Amino acid sequence: GLAHIGILEAVGPDAVHFLQSQTTNDVAALDIGDGQLSARVTRTGHLRFVFSLHRLPDHDGSPRFWLLIEHDAVSDLYAALDQFLFADDVTLIDRSDTVDWLTVQGDNASECCEGLFGPIQFEPWSTLPEYAFRVLSRRRGSSLEHPVYAIRRTLTGDTGFLIGVPTDPSSHPLIRDLDQAFENANFALLDEPIRIPILETLRIEAGIIRAGHDAPQKKRLLPETGIEGQVVSYT
Repeated sequence: GLAHIGILEAVGPDAVHFLQSQTTNDVAALDIGDGQLSARVTRTGHLRFVFSLHRLPDHDGSPRFWLLIEHDAVSDLYAALDQFLFADDVTLIDRSDTVDWLTVQGDNASECCEGLFGPIQFEPWSTLPEYAFRVLSRRRGSSLEHPVYAIRRTLTGDTGFLIGVPTDPSSHPLIRDLDQAFENANFALLDEPIRIPILETLRIEAGIIRAGHDAPQKKRLLPETGIEGQVVSYT
């Protein structure tokens, strides 16, 4: 579920053109650091995947994007996009095992992250646009040995952020430090067996859809899901 997030990376000179043709939102409108909620549908308009899409800093001069989706859906999304990858110079890479995600969800999430990391290059956490992607290089009072990724994305309907730490044994002390800092800020730390059903319950209460899960026996047209206004650009 959404408590276990996977990453599909799309990188290459034609990444913008390819994703613009294969997803429902306006990828070409995204600047570096921007993001959006998007989807993939069949030729008949039936919903297959919902994901957030984020433009990262370019890699070797080529546009680079992360598509964040449930971990167990990454391989299916990869296959669906790869099926239509012909002439475009784009590489698709499953990056799910390279980042560990901490989820910070709740009314005080902005204040908590601000207190721990400080503003992001003078940009307050509370003003980050939804789905914005930022790379953090500092905590309050010290530098970070590893870059940390921050994405504004709600999983519960409340203000929310995803904090990504590289999956590397040397980053484990940082994760412990972050866990302790969030605990000190009165954010509950939940082990995975507890976190998954709690986030799932809050997701359902907020009306956040999981494609293929909420109506597994029925094919749903995108307009039937209630998320058309968030994930579709008609221009």
